[in-house]
Amino acid sequence: MYIQMLISNKDLFGKKGIELSEIDENFKYNDLDFFKNHTFKPNYRPFQLAFFLLNLESIINENSDDRNNVVDLLWFPTGGGKTEAYLAITAFTIISRRILYGKDSDGVSVIMRYTLRLLTAQQFERATKLILSLDFLRRFFKPNEEYFFGENKISIGMWVGASTTPNSYKDAQTIFKKTFDEITKLNNKKVGDYRKANTFPITSCSWCGCNLVSQNSLGKFDLGYKATNNIFSTNCLNSECAFNLELPIYFVDDKIYQNPPTLLFATVDKFAMLSHREEGHHLFNSLDDKKSPPDLIIQDELHLLSGPLGSITGLYESIVELLATKGKRKPKIITSTATTRNTEQQVAMLYGNRELNVFPPMGVTYDDNFFSYVSTESKRKHIGFMPTGKTALNSQIRILGNLLLARIELFKYYRVKESLTQEEAISREDNFWTIVSFYNSLRDVGKIYNKVPAEISDFLKLLHNRYQLSKKVYGFNYFGLAGRTKELTSRIESNSIKKLLNELEMPFSLVAKDGYAFVQNSVDLVLASNMFSVGIDIERLNVMLMNGQPKNVAEYIQASSRVGRKDKGIVINLLDANRSRDKSYFENYVPFNNAYYKFVEPLSVTPFTEIALDKVLASLLVCFVRHKQGLYPDKRAKDFTGNYKELKIFISERIKNKKQLDYALEKLEVLSEKWTTKEGDLTYKVLIKKMSDLDDWSLMMSMREIDTNSIVKIINK
Repeated sequence: MYIQMLISNKDLFGKKGIELSEIDENFKYNDLDFFKNHTFKPNYRPFQLAFFLLNLESIINENSDDRNNVVDLLWFPTGGGKTEAYLAITAFTIISRRILYGKDSDGVSVIMRYTLRLLTAQQFERATKLILSLDFLRRFFKPNEEYFFGENKISIGMWVGASTTPNSYKDAQTIFKKTFDEITKLNNKKVGDYRKANTFPITSCSWCGCNLVSQNSLGKFDLGYKATNNIFSTNCLNSECAFNLELPIYFVDDKIYQNPPTLLFATVDKFAMLSHREEGHHLFNSLDDKKSPPDLIIQDELHLLSGPLGSITGLYESIVELLATKGKRKPKIITSTATTRNTEQQVAMLYGNRELNVFPPMGVTYDDNFFSYVSTESKRKHIGFMPTGKTALNSQIRILGNLLLARIELFKYYRVKESLTQEEAISREDNFWTIVSFYNSLRDVGKIYNKVPAEISDFLKLLHNRYQLSKKVYGFNYFGLAGRTKELTSRIESNSIKKLLNELEMPFSLVAKDGYAFVQNSVDLVLASNMFSVGIDIERLNVMLMNGQPKNVAEYIQASSRVGRKDKGIVINLLDANRSRDKSYFENYVPFNNAYYKFVEPLSVTPFTEIALDKVLASLLVCFVRHKQGLYPDKRAKDFTGNYKELKIFISERIKNKKQLDYALEKLEVLSEKWTTKEGDLTYKVLIKKMSDLDDWSLMMSMREIDTNSIVKIINK
């Protein structure tokens, strides 16, 4: 009961980003009675409960066929609540594992993986609230009680690239020192900017919302981080918070290896690091006969694992499953997506020929599967627009100007026609204030970004004059527009993403000054690339301009579904008459948008081709020797005897094509022979080469190295 109310009620958690001096003295979030005395209504939807119940047996029973031979795919439209469904299973897995196996359950219970850093940042926050809720509840059960589930903390670890999180204690200490120096300046009444220096991914307590760099009632700044050469921890500065001593949130790689978190939250490409780090086996308990390996692997946004990334992931997936397997006990695998086609083959290639179980299953009729039905009233309206005689850039400026004007017309309607107070009008306007302009390339984003301060702002002022809108009353619509325009693309630094997402969630508000009204804190215009198409769940975004038809239908569905998630939204498709593909979509606009899910392109994953095997087999062999055979220390590379029988059997079960299997086994034999015949005091640092060396032992440190660069080696003969 308490788990359900804690992970499904947003109101329980404090407002994000509050100062220590602003904490309410009646704050009681460290007291279980606070929650017992509040009334909560169930928030789960029928399909979420059904999916939860469907998977209980396979979580508990390690011999279950559903666990060992099936991949469960949660296939539901965007915004339907897939995340909450698998978070409930995550909570059950963690608690049941601890009750059943006691101290042997220590280590990683659940691995949750994503493909994009923006998606990871957004979902990590939601998963963190679940983990803190579970750890909070754990404290109130005693060892002799029936539902006691462990004395050790329930924790979450963010295991992603160095651009998002520090990889070592040394890196974390460097960031800590820079932040500490800045707040020292502020405490000494000097100029300092700790926000720029603080690049840690966690900047506020996920339980009470207090900033981890915060000003106390005496006006002094305190710091909620502790860092040395071999220690890093975070704690909430609020003395009344349940996590005042330490937040069980880890994001430094060294700490994650040292204290494996209960929930390992990662990007798929991070698993390429397993062959490089000697501590990698700690994440799987693969060398400890007593401790349990991970019980559950969750892969979100399955449709993104296609093409080169999907093919490389499919090979790394074999070693991940091997490390997480002990005897006949395999991990349960759950995936989710809103757009899929040809998924049975994709799952077979990624997860060792496991069968696919799609939930919800097909119903008797195409428009009703019991858990969901096709509504005749959509919350999202698509409007196709294909002007002629104008350039695409000119059309964008005109449409964006009119969309920005439409906000004021709506605000005026609320105030004049409906006679609402300014506060009521502002509240209603919030759903349509921030406009998202979506682009298919970074070049297009750059072009329009440069037009905002001049042409778009000037055109908007012209429209205000044309419609005789008072500058004093409605001028806030264009005052400082350029400063309230944000870019959400891959060019944004990882440590700035969360801050930007928080800004997008800030509601529309006005402040009066010198007889004029000004917009306060809210974002007016978001210029986004395909980075925006997955993972964004901000309810106040309800207006989008799509500039050109995206390259594939899945991306079109995912991107347009970022608006109209709670309230009604509108998507305007600006199509280019000079492009035959755009023109084709425009000519078939209504039938296509009425049934676009059936036009999703099939996915291609080919992990066992020769070129994929050449890139990854050496990594798999090194990873197997280090983390399954126990030769993980750097100096023990010389002790490999050429025995890789278990890996050979495992690969043979996954590759069904005889030609591909023969090539893989031959390649492994060659690699094994080269390894064992190397002379000298061999270490892994000597064995493993850089990618630029183009050697057999050039091991990837990220799966994205397959498509971000190419290496050309010139040989003189």
